[in-house]
Amino acid sequence: MDLNIRTGISAGKDRYIKIMELSLSAYGERDIDAYIARVESEGLSEHGFPRLGANIGILNSAGIRTDLRDRFLRIMDICTLSMPRVSAANDFSVREICACILACEAAGTVSRSVIGTWKERLRDFDPLARYDVVVRTPEDCPNNWAVFGALSELWRGKCCGVRDDAFIDRQIASQLRRFDEAGMYRDPHEPMQYDLMTRALLACMLLDGYDGRFASELREKVLEASELTAKLQSVTGEMPFGGRSNQMYLNEPVSCAYFEAAASLLCADGRKDEAGRLKGAAELASEYTLRRMSAAEPSELTHVKNRYPRQSGIGCEKYAYFDKYMITAASNAYLAYSHANAGADPLPAYATDGGFAVVTGPRFHKAAVNCGGYFAEFDTDADPHYDATGLGRLQKSGCTPFVCLSVPFPSDPRYRTDLPNPGPMAICPALDGKPAAACPMRLISKEVTDEGRIITLRFERSVPGGASVSEEYGIGADGLLMRAASRSGRVSLMIPVFEFDGRSYAAVTAGDGYVRTEFEGSVCEYSFDGELSPAYTYYCNRNGRYRVYEMRGDTLRIRIEKAGAERS
Repeated sequence: MDLNIRTGISAGKDRYIKIMELSLSAYGERDIDAYIARVESEGLSEHGFPRLGANIGILNSAGIRTDLRDRFLRIMDICTLSMPRVSAANDFSVREICACILACEAAGTVSRSVIGTWKERLRDFDPLARYDVVVRTPEDCPNNWAVFGALSELWRGKCCGVRDDAFIDRQIASQLRRFDEAGMYRDPHEPMQYDLMTRALLACMLLDGYDGRFASELREKVLEASELTAKLQSVTGEMPFGGRSNQMYLNEPVSCAYFEAAASLLCADGRKDEAGRLKGAAELASEYTLRRMSAAEPSELTHVKNRYPRQSGIGCEKYAYFDKYMITAASNAYLAYSHANAGADPLPAYATDGGFAVVTGPRFHKAAVNCGGYFAEFDTDADPHYDATGLGRLQKSGCTPFVCLSVPFPSDPRYRTDLPNPGPMAICPALDGKPAAACPMRLISKEVTDEGRIITLRFERSVPGGASVSEEYGIGADGLLMRAASRSGRVSLMIPVFEFDGRSYAAVTAGDGYVRTEFEGSVCEYSFDGELSPAYTYYCNRNGRYRVYEMRGDTLRIRIEKAGAERS
């Protein structure tokens, strides 16, 4: 692995360095000074601070942001002195600090004596006392923190020459029991972010030198769901929605880290075509992140995919605050950079080619269709604290992901929203005026028609009172055609229309048989034959605020285009 980012940066790897720069640029000098002062006063208590220092140092090693050098040295002194004495999310931080030390050593940007001091401090470190999640018995099966700790301990060995191999093996053994039948990682409540994050870290462990008792089994596990993961990527490059820590700019760099690391493992096995597909997926995800993050001024850049002031916390869980999670996008980008192998050329991502439908295992309860430049993601049994059951994402290649829907609306969100939600909501049917977004769906069939130009999924769901509703979604180049039916009452369809992202308003119009919203140069038009309710209700998700209309009818067409294209 190349630790010196001054040398041999390919065009693909350069994107990761730019993401690191953008993430760091959101922290002004006053922000960094206040952060340092707070930690000096209150002590090291979480991993955002070490990540900030590590990423400054890694960029410094390439001659980038050297204006922050003195602040970087102060942060590293605080971290290397504190980590052996306190448990402050060291599971996350030790790897990052060690990677920074080695990058600075390779580039010669920090004196040998200072490097030696930092290493010596981290040698005096008890893994059993200083990592927060420790596997002590064969029955222990903790969450993803166990993997962070294992990788940190591996890197402490690379940096300092001492590590606890038995500790690493115990941590890994416990995690092998957390995979589902499709090879996805089951953190509690199955959040998509931590499936990808954990598999990325485990793949990196293998590339970083883990050759312990479970290396062979681990290799099989981290590669098993690689194609499924790539096919769950949206046409815009986004990772799937679902669960906590979603719709943040740290998400797609996690995708990149997994795709790059898995591609390197596949290359080593001679599976270059599969590796090329994953490298294409990494390109798509990194391009998305650069495009979205570059659209904001540094002082206005926030870590969540909306444009509310960062101090508002809109879209954030309590733990997911700016100081910790803005710089995490940089940390994840460096993981991708570090494991990007030149052994295979990028091929078109599955998300770019399209023409397929995929279904996860029941624990992750997702179905997705990619056809005709459109991507639709369904949640069939949503976590009410984060999502809703139904069509939760519809995106079009080349169009802004926010003009339609990127994530549904939870009834009881664990993250802060602009306004409270009246209940769960997605693109879904209602029966006798009652939305079915809390009712689990069952996939009945998937069908490819019109010589592969349309893919249709059919679902059925039961609603309170014993009634059932059948749903059909056909996706192709003309957009999405949705139909619903029930023998038990009046069917209507719920239409979430994007309005506000925290700073800018979409242009929303409604008329006879249509609702139209225009935003960021893209247009989403909902057309129908039924009667549109004159009133609407506000619902909010991580991206912003939506108007939700009820359309009294059983058929709805949704089309997304570049502004002007729909009239040409």
